[in-house]
Amino acid sequence: MLRLRTFLSVGAALVTAALLGSPGQARAAFTLHIVSGADNITVTDGGAGDVNPLTGAITFAGTAGNFLVSVNTAISNSGSGNPAVLSQVNGLVSTGAGTITITAADTNFSTPLPAAVTNVVSQLSNTQSTISGQTVVFRSALNGVPGTPITETATSGVVSATDVFFNGANPFTLSNVTTVTVNGAGVSVNTTGQTSVNAVPAPAGIVLALTALPALGAGGWLRRRSKAVAA
Repeated sequence: MLRLRTFLSVGAALVTAALLGSPGQARAAFTLHIVSGADNITVTDGGAGDVNPLTGAITFAGTAGNFLVSVNTAISNSGSGNPAVLSQVNGLVSTGAGTITITAADTNFSTPLPAAVTNVVSQLSNTQSTISGQTVVFRSALNGVPGTPITETATSGVVSATDVFFNGANPFTLSNVTTVTVNGAGVSVNTTGQTSVNAVPAPAGIVLALTALPALGAGGWLRRRSKAVAA
């Protein structure tokens, strides 16, 4: 499913793309947020609760609501990768019915360089041979604007969606959310969700239109001035 979302006007996007540069890395901007029941847990890369020593990777292991989180790892290549990629790997076992929401976010992506049109590809895969008693929904967002949700309910495999955004901000924020709902205890969940970004050239018609705007404006101004002088 292809969805067109407007984040910035095309003109502003092109100007911003031309003017902004790439800032330095700031891994403190990379977070993992887990919500289930009364539990609301936020883990920052390298901060309390992160048992992964690697920069650009956050791993949490513990409990949240009616879930035993055996492994929950988020990986970000902000500042170093092209295409930009933000991933989640989740291994859960339920102790009762409930829902868990896992959000990975990084506010410091600067590659690929921003363009007027940006493709955001979401991909959800389940490593189990069968899926039972659970629903898994994965959704990506660019600068807080959500894309298409993708769902797995009864079959394993890979599902994906591509969203097209108008974007010109740099650095930019990527986030993705995995929402798991189970109908009882003893349900195992093993999922991988990935968000990737590719900047693509602006459509030729848009570029031509934007290029022509200054000339049209100047022509109108000259005509008005000529009439004023003649009068």
